Amino acid sequence: IGHTPFGHAGEYKLNEIYHARTGRLFNHNIQSARALTRIYPVNLSLQTLDGIICHNGEVLSPKYDFDPDKTAQQLLESYHDSLKVKGVSAQMRPMTLEGCVMRISDIIAYVGRDIEDAITLKLISRDDLPHEATEVIGNQNREIVNNLIVDLVNNSFGQPYLRFSDDVFAALLLLQEWNYEHIYNNPRKTTQDKKIQNIFGVHLADA
Repeated sequence: IGHTPFGHAGEYKLNEIYHARTGRLFNHNIQSARALTRIYPVNLSLQTLDGIICHNGEVLSPKYDFDPDKTAQQLLESYHDSLKVKGVSAQMRPMTLEGCVMRISDIIAYVGRDIEDAITLKLISRDDLPHEATEVIGNQNREIVNNLIVDLVNNSFGQPYLRFSDDVFAALLLLQEWNYEHIYNNPRKTTQDKKIQNIFGVHLADA
């Protein structure tokens, strides 16, 4: 909910068009909250809505803690700030530990899955992956997901925060950066981004 067609490439283009027309920013996590409160309103608790808004996992952190004193007014202010100031959406701090789980689950879900998809599309091979990272957390999605979750639980159980061990965090950060360079910004992939941008431009121009 809230994501655009064509993933982040679609989001970047929609943000560009939306900002040019309204002066506001488009963020998929903010759009998720808008969909569930204004377009298809459902009876969500404040904490659930906060978790949805804060789920953005683009910014990897060595530690995820929550703000139990965060109020509905502060959440609303962050919501509106995200429409005006770049980066606010990615830096939000949840009001519950469950919200922290939402935030870290995002990257656990996509970092290995994107590798598998890129291998299937022959953008990369498994042997290309950085050994400094794969030796710690694995080189297949099922290994990466399992190792990250086990390490997160072992280092967070009974604590008022979530964190990875230092070596696993370093490996995950390296793998995320490697994905950006070799998958998300791969020239073979970015040439398709131009087609996506054209599709968005044409359809919105006709709307």
